[in-house]
Amino acid sequence: MRKIAGTLLFLLLLPLARADVINVEFKFTPFVGEPAKAEKVKSIPGKATIFINNLPFAEQEVREEELPVLFEEREIAAALWIPMSSVGQVVRKGKNKIRIEFTPNDGAKPYRAQFRWASVMDTATEEVEPGAGRSTNQADEGVDDRKDLKG
Repeated sequence: MRKIAGTLLFLLLLPLARADVINVEFKFTPFVGEPAKAEKVKSIPGKATIFINNLPFAEQEVREEELPVLFEEREIAAALWIPMSSVGQVVRKGKNKIRIEFTPNDGAKPYRAQFRWASVMDTATEEVEPGAGRSTNQADEGVDDRKDLKG
């Protein structure tokens, strides 16, 4: 009987322990350099146009600057950061679509582009290993890294 009561209590408390998504973030960076080897890369200047659900949402200039390469995942600091919690009424319940069109100032110069996304949770998760630890409030992270692009 105690086993059943303990299992029932566990099943009742399990939904309370689950973390909720509070935001989804998208990051875009056009760049030159080798993030696998270098500590910094250089962003490509140009103009980025953001579409959400096929509607033009914003335009932003991307300036040429040195950007750090972060963490073990070799994540490049974002030239363009889009937290969905700040886009307002354009986002609808259910599936949404985001598209970024980038036009470099020099269309003949080859570059790479990195597009990253992650869900931001209301609680942090921790991973502890001997001599190292990691804590994050992000989940469902993904990356699309494209090479040899031209304008």
